[in-house]
Amino acid sequence: EGVSLDPNGAVVVAAGAPEGVATLVYEICEIGASANCDQATVTITVRAPYTIDAVDDAATTLAGRYALTNVLANDTFNGAVATLATVTLTQVSSSAPTIALVTTSGGVFVSVGTAAGAHTLTYRICEKTTPANCDTATVSLTVQAFAIDAVDDTGSVTRAGGTAIANVLANDRFNGGVATTATVTLTQVSPAVSGI
Repeated sequence: EGVSLDPNGAVVVAAGAPEGVATLVYEICEIGASANCDQATVTITVRAPYTIDAVDDAATTLAGRYALTNVLANDTFNGAVATLATVTLTQVSSSAPTIALVTTSGGVFVSVGTAAGAHTLTYRICEKTTPANCDTATVSLTVQAFAIDAVDDTGSVTRAGGTAIANVLANDRFNGGVATTATVTLTQVSPAVSGI
């Protein structure tokens, strides 16, 4: 069952054919003398599909970085580590459009602008030679917010007016460095005194 001969002479084994030894008998006959024929037997061993196992991953990251460099690192194919040479890699879904699987490397990239919190990305690996042999796994991601710290400032100015503090960001921190208008937005929340 599941073994057939196509008109061009190829022996085709359908997906899901029973494992084990299968035989197919065919006959060839002379076109001009249909009684001149002979038969032969094709013996085929239908092997069990290779075991393919996509294993769930978990990572914590900041936005603008790779959360994982290769999701295949803990996946297996035929008892060995799965590689892009043996399996195809596709993204099934992502909880945020800013989180994506890089199918050419297996990395999971979290773009700047991704909301902090829990996210997921689902991917599938399939055997290259038997594309129906697949498994799916989920990457659980925790995207952390960048550390941000606005530090209080003090300054003075004469009654004639002027600049009391040249730059309030000078002592503020963002992601381990000095906060700048390139990395943070700066908004006045309230004036303590009218005219400031």
